[in-house]
Amino acid sequence: MLLCLLAPAAALAQQQVAAPATAEDLPRFLSLSATEANLRAGPGTDHPVLWVYQRRHLPFLVIDRYRDWLQVRDWQGEEGWMHKNLLRGPRTLRVVAEFKELFRAPDESSDLVAVLETGVVANLTGCEEGWCQVRVGRISGWLQATQCFGLYREELGG
Repeated sequence: MLLCLLAPAAALAQQQVAAPATAEDLPRFLSLSATEANLRAGPGTDHPVLWVYQRRHLPFLVIDRYRDWLQVRDWQGEEGWMHKNLLRGPRTLRVVAEFKELFRAPDESSDLVAVLETGVVANLTGCEEGWCQVRVGRISGWLQATQCFGLYREELGG
């Protein structure tokens, strides 16, 4: 949800598309490709459902794999299993801070583009020195990487 739109942003570069995770490339962030997905206690439909996610593009950290099932962790630290067909790229991130300012450039003195609320899911284009370039709908800009879920430690900066 966008709270305040101040100016249109420039178009972004083409999105990165990620293939389903393999054991060699874990941990790895992928995003939810379905509008509804069950998080299960184990790898299979015979295991109980722990949570039902009803929002496409939510980021998940894939931490393990068993056959066609991926063990994932969400932004709240909840862990469980999802079928591999439910998770894909491109990468997204979820704002976990109360408000995050989106700037035109990776600098707090640049123009403010928007203010993002907790729970906003943005398409991730790339990160540098603790700043990430994102797109939310037709709005794009840079935000500080802290207090966002969906980023690797090295993307958070120093």
